[in-house]
Amino acid sequence: MSRKSRPKAQGWGAATAFLVPAVFLSAFLIFQVQPMIGKHILPWFGGAPSVWTTCLLFFQTLLLVGYAYAHLSASKLRIRWQVILHLALLAAALFVSILPGKTWQPQGHEYPLVRITLMLLVSVGLPFVALSASGPLLQSWYARLRGGRAPYPLYAVSNAGSLLALVSYPFLIEPALPVAEQARAWYWVFVAFIVFCAVVAGLLWRAPSSAQTGTEATAGSESGAHDDRRASGGIRRLDQWLWVAWSACAVVLFMAVTNVLTMNIAAIPLLWILPLSIYLVSFILTFSGKRWYNRKLFAVLLVASISVFIFALPTGLTGHDILLNTGVVQKILLAAVALLVCCMVCNGELYGLRPHPSHLTRYYLSIAVGGAIGGIIVAVVAPNLFLVLQELQLGLVLCCLLFLMTVFNDPESRLRKTRYRWAWAVSVIGVVLMAAWTWFLAAGLLSNTVYTDRDFFGLVRVKELGRVNPSTPHRMEMYSGTTLHGLQLLGPELRRMPTAYYGPTTGAGVLLSAYGSPSGRRVGMVGMGVGTLSAYGRPGDVFVYYELNPSVVDIAYEYFSFLEDSASEHEIRLGDARLNLEREPDQEFDILVLDAFNSDSIPVHLLTIEAMEVYGRHLRQDGVIAIHVTNTFLDLFPLVYNLAEATGFHAVGVVNAPRTEVGTLDSAWALLSRDASVLRGFAETAQPLRSQGVLEFIRPTAEVRARVHTWTDDFSNLFELVSLND
Repeated sequence: MSRKSRPKAQGWGAATAFLVPAVFLSAFLIFQVQPMIGKHILPWFGGAPSVWTTCLLFFQTLLLVGYAYAHLSASKLRIRWQVILHLALLAAALFVSILPGKTWQPQGHEYPLVRITLMLLVSVGLPFVALSASGPLLQSWYARLRGGRAPYPLYAVSNAGSLLALVSYPFLIEPALPVAEQARAWYWVFVAFIVFCAVVAGLLWRAPSSAQTGTEATAGSESGAHDDRRASGGIRRLDQWLWVAWSACAVVLFMAVTNVLTMNIAAIPLLWILPLSIYLVSFILTFSGKRWYNRKLFAVLLVASISVFIFALPTGLTGHDILLNTGVVQKILLAAVALLVCCMVCNGELYGLRPHPSHLTRYYLSIAVGGAIGGIIVAVVAPNLFLVLQELQLGLVLCCLLFLMTVFNDPESRLRKTRYRWAWAVSVIGVVLMAAWTWFLAAGLLSNTVYTDRDFFGLVRVKELGRVNPSTPHRMEMYSGTTLHGLQLLGPELRRMPTAYYGPTTGAGVLLSAYGSPSGRRVGMVGMGVGTLSAYGRPGDVFVYYELNPSVVDIAYEYFSFLEDSASEHEIRLGDARLNLEREPDQEFDILVLDAFNSDSIPVHLLTIEAMEVYGRHLRQDGVIAIHVTNTFLDLFPLVYNLAEATGFHAVGVVNAPRTEVGTLDSAWALLSRDASVLRGFAETAQPLRSQGVLEFIRPTAEVRARVHTWTDDFSNLFELVSLND
């Protein structure tokens, strides 16, 4: 039947007026709840970057559940039963509180992935499934009301809603509202969404009997409404596998880039949202029509993007960095552009493989299956399979292989002709060489490595250097990701010497050498490293270590001897330091050392006003908080000075020059005390080193400090500190 002679679907005009905003709101709510929940639970698990990866895996899996429900409902049930079932599901979701309560906070060092999954399932599981199913269901209802017209433009509307939710969260929602208020606002938008759905459902309820059959049959009569070359009759099996594979590849790529950014900079909503937003932008562009994706152009751009990922980004990516002196913002932008190209290829080819609308929900279900598989690869398989961050390399190789497979599978591609065999040979050889080269670079990170462990909390490695090379001091080094966290010189006369950021000429070294107590000192340590500061321990001292990662404790005992050699006693308390300190009675620390910020990835919840108030409760009146603020990307001094002023502390910043002959590195420390005389005493003690140019005091100007907002649990702005450092 021609388009002109086809009977007009009844009620489509009124339905569209409510259906389009319903599709938009469903996606908006889905992608608002994700960063909100992630921000809410992040401090409970030490600010670990894997919290967000675990959340993404959970949400990708529930998206699959929602799409499966939508597919079964649309293909097996008559429209009225679809309406009844879905409205009942939405109504039930209204009675769920989406924010997990404090009873879900970890009590020790339970395996976080399982706990987070169960917590999210109980809290946000039902609303998320209902919302994720709404997208494909509403689009299938649109196809009914429009006489089988292809609903793919609504997929772009859906992704536009997702993108707006993500972009608005760090810039509008997070700064303006506490998390509890965010949840309340989200609930009322959810109520509005249900109203829109109910109106659309009412119009469908009154639809003629010819529209009461499954989507597969209804939309199948509308082959002319779809501009794809595939007929409505069937789907090639290879195409279905490619739907899953392309979807999985895109998710692997954006989650892998998320891991790199959050592990090397900070686990904050903004850096969670950037890769996910790029992924959604690629969906919006490619599913808006063919004009945004040109296969030949993006084949060239894909090669350029792979080169950027391999050669021009931080060592946390692939072990090489030819832009060593480039600022963090520039590196983030490079990663963003390269990721956009890769996602455009993935989703552009996915759109090119789209079926007739009669197979709409099956297509979306396959995309959801691929998304869940991609999430499992990054969040579960990669940490147990790869010793370093190799999931990005895996995604790049997979993208190239799928591109070659899709082009060869395309009957309209000229590359299938015999005279283009040379192009295929060159392409295959290029993919093989790329895979070999990226794996070779990653292997460089493992040279001289005697131990490596990758778990929920990140990647830790121990390297032994100088055993066979007499020109290099024999030493052990521990790395978290690519950042040195501690080293020990192994010569008999040197093994007890504090090194790295804690040597005798550093801020922490001078403080621990000079600050004494007749009855012994009580020193708290947030972050254990290799236990270097225990070298300053004296008889009667007690060092209390708060360590998030059990692997770090094992390394400190197995490969280093600072703890064993120390004259002090020591206690180790596993779990997030702030949660432990909030639960514990006052510890009366003489010194509290915060050493959780030099791995470049910043646990934001440890540098807020609320956190400072917790530290103050556990500190003696004349006690000192020593904050290690050495960082590749960020200038933390202005923030720390602002926090000190807001919580009644005096502050002094200290930086030191390196002394490589004794293993001391350049470092930056901020010392805080409520008693100004304590800091004056420190300054007098450090004066000889200052006169020698070994140590220098730092104080940010009032102008610089005014540009930095004081962080709270509800608000932090990392990029204010990036701009200062750049």
